[in-house]
Amino acid sequence: MPASQACYSKLYVNDEYVGVFINVESVDKEFLKKNFGTGENAFFKAGVDYKPEVPATCKQNIFGSLEYEDNLDCYKGNFEMNSAAGWAELQELTRLLSNDPSKIERMLDVDHTLWMLALNNVMVNLSSYSGNHSVNYYLYRDNNGRFQPIHWDLNLAFGSYKNTGKGSDLELKGLQNLDPLLHADNPYKPLISQLLKDPLYKKMYLSHIKQIVEDNFSSGAYEKRAQELQGMIVIPFNDDKNKLYSLDDFQRSLRETIGRKSKIPGIVELMTKRVRYLKDHPELTILAPAITDVNVQGRGKFENQKLTDFRIAAKADRFPQKMMLYYRFSDNEPYASMLMGEEPAGNMPSGTKSFAATIEGKGLDSVLSYYIVAENAGSVAFAPQTYFSKPYSIKLSDLNK
Repeated sequence: MPASQACYSKLYVNDEYVGVFINVESVDKEFLKKNFGTGENAFFKAGVDYKPEVPATCKQNIFGSLEYEDNLDCYKGNFEMNSAAGWAELQELTRLLSNDPSKIERMLDVDHTLWMLALNNVMVNLSSYSGNHSVNYYLYRDNNGRFQPIHWDLNLAFGSYKNTGKGSDLELKGLQNLDPLLHADNPYKPLISQLLKDPLYKKMYLSHIKQIVEDNFSSGAYEKRAQELQGMIVIPFNDDKNKLYSLDDFQRSLRETIGRKSKIPGIVELMTKRVRYLKDHPELTILAPAITDVNVQGRGKFENQKLTDFRIAAKADRFPQKMMLYYRFSDNEPYASMLMGEEPAGNMPSGTKSFAATIEGKGLDSVLSYYIVAENAGSVAFAPQTYFSKPYSIKLSDLNK
């Protein structure tokens, strides 16, 4: 997902060293242009730094939860608008989310949203939509008319903020065992509860959780990276006369809880048991299909007629119920989708099926980007797993060589 870049900075004021700080890229028009090609559309930040006057009939203390309100002015108490216009667009998003979720993809990039929610849950980032106040994210409506969620203010991730909105703050064990389906039945968190009512969206969300855990935490990659970052700043941290924690706290903080009042969990202390909990969770142990033999049919060796279409085929095991093809001809377009047809079984093992679909090209120089989703009764699989950043790509001219 598009996210702010960041670096460490040694800050000096009038040549006097003040301390080591995090320098985080602003989510502003330049950020939007870089990641979405434009910065002029409806753009909101969840949560307000001031409390404007709103009608007394507005819902109270709902923050950026995206609950629907009849009165447009009510949204001004829960979102900051950073564009010239857009309140009616935000209201329409919440209307669809609450009253007509089957049409939500018209105005929301659902898969990006599921990735955001999955990352919040895995990292126990409760200073976010997934926590008490539904804040610290942006919404930008791209040129295709869909709101894109953008992470913000991750400094309290890994259990430093501990309130889910249900009861008191969680202790360490509660953070380690945070339910991956937190708020799935909470009507006051419609971005979670309404999306996860859809069986496919729920499977996609759980698949994203599994991939985040496997790619970053099961391997220990996060611990290695944290050690690198710790080593990068240990000297400027120690030289910081204004630091709020001791050098001993700093060095222990990766693996142990520090702070008498704040009780900030050690990241390794938190995530070692959290990974174990997630990997054993019954919703996350369901086997997904494995997608194999993805190929695009080329022109036959002695055929004179050039291909004008892309014919894509793939196999999946573990009793797939269906396979979907997502495709586009330009990076500026949203992906279109197509249900792939089931092919004759042949001599394939039990539980394995073959699927295919044909996409009409847009000229002999067409370039098709695509990815595949296979769904069985309990889970989904993506091919390639890096589909958002590195989808499959094929040129029609290469198929005709």
